[in-house]
Amino acid sequence: MSPWIRGVAASATGAVRNDNEDAAFLAVAGEMALAVVADGTGGRSSGRAAADRTIASARATFARRFLLLAEAWWHGEHDAPLPTGEHARTSAHVRHLLATRHAETPGDVAVLERGLGELVRRAMIDANRAVHEQATRDPHHRGHGASVVIAMFAPGGCAIAHVGDARAYRLRAGALTQLTEDHSLLNAILKERTMTEDELARFEHRNVIVRAVGTSASVEVDVDLHAVTPSDTLLVCSDGLYETLGEERLREVLGLHGAEAATRLVDEAKRTSRDNVTAITVAC
Repeated sequence: MSPWIRGVAASATGAVRNDNEDAAFLAVAGEMALAVVADGTGGRSSGRAAADRTIASARATFARRFLLLAEAWWHGEHDAPLPTGEHARTSAHVRHLLATRHAETPGDVAVLERGLGELVRRAMIDANRAVHEQATRDPHHRGHGASVVIAMFAPGGCAIAHVGDARAYRLRAGALTQLTEDHSLLNAILKERTMTEDELARFEHRNVIVRAVGTSASVEVDVDLHAVTPSDTLLVCSDGLYETLGEERLREVLGLHGAEAATRLVDEAKRTSRDNVTAITVAC
């Protein structure tokens, strides 16, 4: 692991399921890190195929991160496409820029203020295309999709893209904050306040999502940028984890174990969860 970031990824089937339709990936490479949780839908191998395809696509985008950021830098400087002959030099400049975070030119500002956000948006859009194309080609995967959180980290900040009801949280100074908003039928009802407390308690479709990766040719992606301090711990997880343990327990375990909390959270939740449980914890 890089000296500036520590993290753990963990996943389990839960107490009832025989198959794990969740997938998680965490990687640190130089100045940057990638964390992805994908909760597949569509049943058994189909849901897992969507989750795995999402992970593979996000990894491919992450592998091209410096070229994509170099393109953003050049466009900010020259309002033109990056020439092939400038790839290496501009990519090297971007790497140095991320490490120092000292902006001097319009291209520098473009990368530091918007580059990470555009990377995670690109990663999610590419993942949506990959999963949708898989479903189009193979009838066994027709209709499958995934709830996804993609987080990319650079020193001092992170960008989070999400679709569906997988979540990202931040623990800071003992306070747990949900950083994503569920794209679910239940959350839409809560926002509109169209049900009583009793009706909500009996609501049978609380796990229905209204947005997913791969179920259509295009997808609406929520992207947020967050400053990261040395005391922060971030959690990316599937709904099986937070619904089983509740946010107070998430806060307690994150506070006790920090970057190592993912394994403990999943081990605890899998004993009783009726869903797959997946978590990535990262401390910067």
